[in-house]
Amino acid sequence: MVGQYGPPNPPYGIYNPYGQAAMMPPPEAFQPEHFPPEAFQPRLHQSQTVSSDNLISYQSEYDSQPLPPVPPRPAPRLNRRRQTQNGEHVKHRRTRSGCFTCRQRRVKCDETRPMCDRCRKGKRDCIWPETSSSKSDRGSSKSKRSTEDGSDSTQSDSESELAPIADDDELDAEEESEIPSAVPETKAKFAEDQASTMLEAPPSATKPPRPAQGRSGTKQTSRDDITQHPKWAELPSFIKFYLKYHRNHLSYQHYAWKYDGGNFLKTTFLEIALNYEPLLYAVVAYAAYHYALGREEGKVKDFLDTYNRSVSALRRSLEKGDKHNISTLLTILQLATIEEFLGDWVNLLSHQRAAYQIITDLFTPQTITQSETHRKIIGWYMRFDLFAANLGGGATAMGREWFKACADFYKRQVRDRPGDKGAIMEDFFGTARLLAVDTSQLFTGKAAGQVSDDEFKQGIPEIASRMQAFRTAIEGAFTDPSHYVQSFSNAPPFDPSVDIVDYHDRDFCYAGDLHAMNSVKIDHWAIQMLFYRHLAQIPALIHLVPPPAELQELAYKKCKMLEAVRYSDNAPPGAVIGLQASLGIAALALNQDKKHVDWFRHRFALIERSGYIYPKTLRVRMKELWGVDVSYWWLDNNEGFPSILRQLREFIDFRAGEVYSIQAKDTDVRDMAGIFSKMSMVNGPETQDEGHEDGDGMWLDRGEMYESSPDEHIFG
Repeated sequence: MVGQYGPPNPPYGIYNPYGQAAMMPPPEAFQPEHFPPEAFQPRLHQSQTVSSDNLISYQSEYDSQPLPPVPPRPAPRLNRRRQTQNGEHVKHRRTRSGCFTCRQRRVKCDETRPMCDRCRKGKRDCIWPETSSSKSDRGSSKSKRSTEDGSDSTQSDSESELAPIADDDELDAEEESEIPSAVPETKAKFAEDQASTMLEAPPSATKPPRPAQGRSGTKQTSRDDITQHPKWAELPSFIKFYLKYHRNHLSYQHYAWKYDGGNFLKTTFLEIALNYEPLLYAVVAYAAYHYALGREEGKVKDFLDTYNRSVSALRRSLEKGDKHNISTLLTILQLATIEEFLGDWVNLLSHQRAAYQIITDLFTPQTITQSETHRKIIGWYMRFDLFAANLGGGATAMGREWFKACADFYKRQVRDRPGDKGAIMEDFFGTARLLAVDTSQLFTGKAAGQVSDDEFKQGIPEIASRMQAFRTAIEGAFTDPSHYVQSFSNAPPFDPSVDIVDYHDRDFCYAGDLHAMNSVKIDHWAIQMLFYRHLAQIPALIHLVPPPAELQELAYKKCKMLEAVRYSDNAPPGAVIGLQASLGIAALALNQDKKHVDWFRHRFALIERSGYIYPKTLRVRMKELWGVDVSYWWLDNNEGFPSILRQLREFIDFRAGEVYSIQAKDTDVRDMAGIFSKMSMVNGPETQDEGHEDGDGMWLDRGEMYESSPDEHIFG
């Protein structure tokens, strides 16, 4: 094709684990404005890609294990001595006036400006400190000389082009701040894809991290402020801006997590990112994504630029053969989250498979729970593993022993920390995951001939007993009325003509530090529906399935919780995104009359405007179910369809045009074979009754739906 565009990196964050892909010209709106114009000269070009072999061939020291340090490069050369021809050693003279790049790498700088010899040979960005009164006379004279030759003046001019950034205590008033350009067009800094990392970790970064990574409670206070990190002052302004936005405005709900005890995403996670360039750019990209969505005239350029840089930096790291560790794993999980929110579930699975290989190479079910960071990683990964299993209709990649090990750890934690609310909620989530996995494996194993008739007969009452025990534990955990939302001051009154649930009840929605209990309740309801759905597929066991009205009541509870959290004054930011999984099964289990369809259409639109974009395949399937055209947007006449979402949709469609092979099970995910395979379209909208009543065969015929997130039924 003539006139193809593209830098020598995979376009805009996409990499293809199945080989090289032919590139397509990006729409004009998606040409990154921060890249130098020459990077986009028309040329025929095949993109570099990251193979799945590269992604999954990881071997590394554990970040949180007390293992001997394994430097990613030869031993530090700080104390090496030059050797003269006569064999005498000459000790290096220490200097504090070298470039930042050499000082960060703990190597001697020859102080040649504007680019020192080491940075020139290593093709690194040569960054020099600005002149200040605290510098030595020697440093001042060198700065003056470099100003005369134009090197420092270029940096100063470029920096002056950046818009002012709010101080840490002013960022809450973000609407008064302007975002600095990610990369000034007049400056090549951070613009060359082949440039080496500016934030390359020093040799000491390979040492085991401090025990504080497993911290909780008041021990976090000394390291909570990311701006106090030693590398903070060296960061470009736009990275500082988005990191502060991530810290101040994104919660664990923006990651679709259920709970983040220890505040990992705002502390340890960001600290690790500052020491690993691919993860740093991935975190910045995610913050830029949500920042743009929160503004009427939001732009996607910063998100696209930094996301592409993250993948490019990750690819370079893999190609260089660097040692891989927790930082690499977290980068892949962060990129997987971005793919999920973009609605690219097939590309998400490529990340999930790579993460699986890293985890199983580095850990065992016993060692994965030995630090807080590891436990966060395995919980994050489990969302995607369960997502793949549910969408494709298969089993999880990880065996039951991993889920069992996590559940056992959280039970021990409850015993060791009696009365600790966080420990109790983590125990509930671990129990829910294991119970849901056991439920699924019992029925899928029976269908595959891996579970005998006797085992199956014993398994059914055992699962039922465990579900009842789980329900009893949840209902008896936190019963004080002060734990619940007692009023909804910002909520509209209940309107029976348009609302399908009244969520104003007291003692229903948890508030404050118990907000995560709302997800626990939704987990329990979903596991019940999963169990009954499997029973309904076996004629001999249909008598164990409750009446349709009782099953519908579970679905209404999920809808009610979504609305209660939406209008709660105490919910964390992004809470609606965190509970969007409630929509999927409820949309299938409830009536298909106009009132219900309209209600769900508005809620799906709300979720997408909040940042969780659904794949086109889902919209097409819902069009078939509802008899209403929602294949492009959920509401008529593109009502409530913001410009920023349209830009993202166009970008997603462009990426979908890339030609690459897809594995068979990924095709199932793309087509959602595990979701709609048993759906019956017999009960169309015209056959439904108003209200909560429906035909007796409604729920049984339609089957189950796992469309809305990785944890719709086996909650990660």
